[in-house]
Amino acid sequence: MPALTRERPAGILAVIAGVLLIGLAQRIAPLAEPPLYDGVYVPQPYVWLVPPAGAKGGAKGAKGSVGVEGGANKLVAVATPEQDPQAQILATSGALVLPAGSTSVDFSIEPVLPERLPAAGHIDGNVYRIKVTNQAGTPLTALASALVTIVMVSPHTDPDRTIELDTGAGWQPLKTQNQGPGVWLAVVTEFGEFAVVAPGPATVAYPTATPAGGVVVSSAPSGAAGSGALEPSPSEDVPSIGVVGGPSSAPSAAPSSSGSSGGSLPVAPIALVVALAALALIAVLWSRGRRKPPPPSSYRGAHRR
Repeated sequence: MPALTRERPAGILAVIAGVLLIGLAQRIAPLAEPPLYDGVYVPQPYVWLVPPAGAKGGAKGAKGSVGVEGGANKLVAVATPEQDPQAQILATSGALVLPAGSTSVDFSIEPVLPERLPAAGHIDGNVYRIKVTNQAGTPLTALASALVTIVMVSPHTDPDRTIELDTGAGWQPLKTQNQGPGVWLAVVTEFGEFAVVAPGPATVAYPTATPAGGVVVSSAPSGAAGSGALEPSPSEDVPSIGVVGGPSSAPSAAPSSSGSSGGSLPVAPIALVVALAALALIAVLWSRGRRKPPPPSSYRGAHRR
């Protein structure tokens, strides 16, 4: 028991020092939220406007508006509400060409039935109509140097897809970059109906709109499971995601040169762990150095009288 009593102050000292070190680390590099558990990513099922048999329906859109300051638009950053947004538009401050008298910019993303199909290939996923106008409803364009970006997701991950744009005169392919499995990016200067297009003929019927508002089944994404009941799901506008008003938090609209991005290691937590380990080692060594050897035994053995 005396040995344990002597070691107790060392343990208490180590605990107090550790708590103080944690407080110091939090003061120097505070964590705004709990650490992220980097687990296994599970892709979410694609949400269709007109779902094939066995697929998920109910695709929704998004809309919003931003102000104009000094003749330049504020940041535009909007995405559809799925956990993995299926369509996004990103435009930095001043990226849009604004007519004189513009006071705000309105934008929307809406899943729609296309009026026509691409001349080559087939649509893989939903068609999204992206509109960007000023407060008077005048369609806006973007500077090529501004790198206004459209990001779209397709239900299949084959690496041979292309984003195409239909402004009313037929589908035109855009220079497209693959940003990961089933994620595609293109820089645009005008807006209209966008879709991810795959090469080759379709294997399942895909619906198109008619001028009278009807539905014509014509072609569809390959790999879909059966034609199913092709009834359009209602589109619903929802509050835009990530719409902010200043350039300080603007996302980079420039295309990435690789399909994935990496981040730096969190310095403060690593330094904290190393410091705590070093402190614990010092405390153990210090407590061992303070141990006193047991007193020599006074037993001299048996003596015969």
